Amino acid sequence: MKQLSQRHGVFPSVTVSLATIALATMLASCGGDGGGSDGFGMLSLGLTDGPVDDAENVVIRFTGVEVKPADGPALNFDFTTPKDLDLLSLQGGNAAPLITAQQVPAGNYEWLRLKVSAVQDNVFDSYIQINGTMHELDVPSGSQTGLKLISGFTVAQGGDANYTIDFDLRKSVTAPPGQAPAYILKPVLRLVNNLEVGTLAGTVDPSIIAAECSGDGTGAVYLWRGADVTPDDVDGDAGDPLSTGLVSLVAPGSYQYQIGFLAAGSYTIAYTCDAATDIADSDEALTFVGTQNITITAGMTSTGNFDGGM
Repeated sequence: MKQLSQRHGVFPSVTVSLATIALATMLASCGGDGGGSDGFGMLSLGLTDGPVDDAENVVIRFTGVEVKPADGPALNFDFTTPKDLDLLSLQGGNAAPLITAQQVPAGNYEWLRLKVSAVQDNVFDSYIQINGTMHELDVPSGSQTGLKLISGFTVAQGGDANYTIDFDLRKSVTAPPGQAPAYILKPVLRLVNNLEVGTLAGTVDPSIIAAECSGDGTGAVYLWRGADVTPDDVDGDAGDPLSTGLVSLVAPGSYQYQIGFLAAGSYTIAYTCDAATDIADSDEALTFVGTQNITITAGMTSTGNFDGGM
């Protein structure tokens, strides 16, 4: 398995649009004395990633965040300096902040949008690096619409809303024929409430790695919503996994994986050494072993081990 380089962007403060300031002022003036937290809450958004194989870097330039209240105009948080985030450094429960403790009107929100700079223009502000070669990442209409996530969320009055956006690279990056050298980024995003999520971690027995893998590959653990799910690859249908976790050799004879930011509930997991051949929107016959049910509990780490003899 390649050593993934860790490139982190700088996380500067954000500037709020004039529309945001005007709305906040209006709401504060209608809330009595205008002081305290009446009518407002704090919003924090982070970013995490599901892994992809055979890439050394997957860097995306984020320029801001936009959120849409159900009863008002969209609020824009534009970064004073773009954030260049290497998504491969945000796996296994790691996350990077996008906005932190920003005061917003309390209430229900309809959607959020990540503003990105990712077009095929030879600038390489967003790119994927494979075998030492950089390829531009192109988000169709990304400069106009960004990465929009239509997933409602709530900010409680006087509360702290803390969410993470899971950016699943295994489902998102494609290399359509005839469009080289650029890669296309078709984002698959999900929004999770950090107060309602748990973590899955476990080991894969070396005998399974030896039996299933050839060369230096160590495979991945796939996870699906619900119990007793029949394992399937990432091919764009209803049977796609919710997330995956790369298996890594952390010490001699010790193979481990971790998948973070999972909503509480029942799941099915299975191990495959064929993850590197799993292409988004294409049907591959992957070999899965050790299929089992697992329960995730909010605020806890659940264990899902793949023992020898499965």
